[in-house]
Amino acid sequence: MANELTTSAVRQRARSFWDTREGTTGMIVGAGLFGAIGWAAYKLMPYIANLLENTVYALLFGALAVGLFYVLVIDSTLRNRLWLIYQLLMRALTYSIIRYDPVGVLRETQKMAKARIQRVSDAIDKVKGKMRILRETTEGFRRDQQKLKEETLWMQQHGKSQLEINSHAMKIGRLEESIGRLSTAYQQINGVADKLDHAFETLTVMNSNIDFEIDLQEKEYAAANAAHEAWSALRSAFAGNTGMDQMRVATLTYMADDYNNKMGQIDSFVNDSEKYIAAADMQNDMYAEKGLKLLEKLNSQTFDLDISPRLQTPAVVPSTANVVDFSHYKN
Repeated sequence: MANELTTSAVRQRARSFWDTREGTTGMIVGAGLFGAIGWAAYKLMPYIANLLENTVYALLFGALAVGLFYVLVIDSTLRNRLWLIYQLLMRALTYSIIRYDPVGVLRETQKMAKARIQRVSDAIDKVKGKMRILRETTEGFRRDQQKLKEETLWMQQHGKSQLEINSHAMKIGRLEESIGRLSTAYQQINGVADKLDHAFETLTVMNSNIDFEIDLQEKEYAAANAAHEAWSALRSAFAGNTGMDQMRVATLTYMADDYNNKMGQIDSFVNDSEKYIAAADMQNDMYAEKGLKLLEKLNSQTFDLDISPRLQTPAVVPSTANVVDFSHYKN
């Protein structure tokens, strides 16, 4: 059983490219390419025939054909490289459409393996059921044989007819033969069943080991994927994104230009405001100078601060002669 499993695993590893999913994609793409090349050759053949009428073009096409024959048939280096590139392209195309989950593939293979093991277990149970039938049949024959022996002995003791005694004796002999055959078959099948049990235990242990190995591989693969994603993200962060970098540079350039424009506008506003500020400062200085002169004049004069006599004099009604007319100030 172990050798068969090993051989199956080796065959699985050694299967050709065309037996895989990417091989199926390669068949479809290859058929399409050959069809396209044939159609193009059919359409271009008249033009090529016209070109071949010229000796120079004929020599060029001949040299090209010889070169292609050499690099594709005689020298296998380029052919192998092209074949490898084709396989990689088909693999990338296939798994860009179909998500490849290696752990899922392993789990699926284990499901199939467990189904096969269950079929083996059912077959062994069936063998043991047949053995039980053999044993029960043998025991039944022995009981029947013992009963016939007792009846034969009773008939001999009671003087029964010899014909009945011979009939019982014949049945006893046939039962003896059947018991011997069934016992031999039971022993043989029992030996086979023991080997089957041992092989089944070995198969179960192998499957348990494979389950354990898959669990380990799954954890290792998940850790490796996480590390790969982290490093990919870090590399992308270091390398940056072209669109983001262009946007960042454009934004910084805009900010710098806008800053310079606004600073220039501020300088222009300051220059335009200087004449108004100077005029206001000059007017303020003039008023301040007038105010200082007025204060000096007031300080130089003496005032009578005793206001009591003026409070005691009767109020004098001002005459109309002293009334100031402000009408000429209107408008």
